[in-house]
Amino acid sequence: MSKQDIYQTVTNAIIEAIEAGQTADKFEMPWNGFSAVPVNAHTGKSYRGINVPMLWVTQMKKGFHSGHWGTYKQWQERGAQVKNGEKAPQKVFWKSVEVEPKDDNEESETRMFARWSCVFNADQVEGFSIPIAQEKTGAAEIIETAEMFLTGTGVAIKKGGGQAYYHKAEDYIDLA
Repeated sequence: MSKQDIYQTVTNAIIEAIEAGQTADKFEMPWNGFSAVPVNAHTGKSYRGINVPMLWVTQMKKGFHSGHWGTYKQWQERGAQVKNGEKAPQKVFWKSVEVEPKDDNEESETRMFARWSCVFNADQVEGFSIPIAQEKTGAAEIIETAEMFLTGTGVAIKKGGGQAYYHKAEDYIDLA
């Protein structure tokens, strides 16, 4: 797939998702309400850039509950297996290439280009469970102080999301 195809595919997917969020009485981005940024299940790192809305769009279209993603190989390394017949959505990754100068007066330069990588959602694999964060010893006093602060703000508090955030439109704090 060429570079232009990647850009056009990303653009088309986002336009389609945005248009799907429009109704006669309101406009809302289709990923509004997603609390968690998609995460690589193998590395634990959050995806960045254009991959965030791209994976959200895929998650919504497919009805996936999990925000954990990984390549076929990464799932295997975690002891999980992609279910038979599952198709992997694509994400964009950037590759850099060092270009040598044409003559002695020039410096080498780095060029970036977009490539596709296929990733599977945790809902598409067997043998994987989302790791439970372990509590740190001695954190109870800090948490108690934080709870008192949050209660004192008067803002509604909800718990159970995948990431802590403040929802401005509905005026509440969601705690992971």
